[in-house]
Formats: sequence, structure tokens, C-alpha cells
Amino acid sequence: MSTREQYIEKLAAKLKEWDNEIDMLRSRAEQAKADAKVRYREQLVELREQRDKAAVLLDEMHESSETAWKSVKEKVDRLYADVKGIFRKAA
Repeated sequence: MSTREQYIEKLAAKLKEWDNEIDMLRSRAEQAKADAKVRYREQLVELREQRDKAAVLLDEMHESSETAWKSVKEKVDRLYADVKGIFRKAA
């Protein structure tokens, strides 16, 4: 299995993990007080947008050539750092 295929599998697994974490955050938001609910909802919107961007990048990786996927990987790495920061704020 190539490095590219491994990275694609890793990203697909990460998307599933993010989906689970977003669901848990949504549950917390439903149980939170009004002011906290607003913050949770804002973070949920931001997380969903980033998750959707990652899904698009995953599709791009599948379609990209062996050499072009590295530029997509760089975008994913930056996006991953952004999502980690959002989850930290939500925690």
C-alpha cells in the first residue's frame, strides 16, 4: 500500500472520528444553558464546515495523480490543525 493510500485511509477514519465528536458536541449543546448553547452552535457550524472541506479534499485525493496529491495533503494538514483547535475550544 502506498503512502498516498495510507493517508487517504487515515483521513477517511479521521472524518468518521470527527463525525462522532460532532455528535457528542451536539448532545452537549442540547443539554447546555442558553448562553453556552449559542457558543456550542457556533462551534458546531464551524466544525461541520471544516469537516465538509476535509471530505472534499478526500475526494480530491482520490482523483489526484500520484504527484499532485501532496499539495492536497498539505491542505488537509492545515485543515486538521484548524479542526483540532476548534475541538479544543469546544472542550
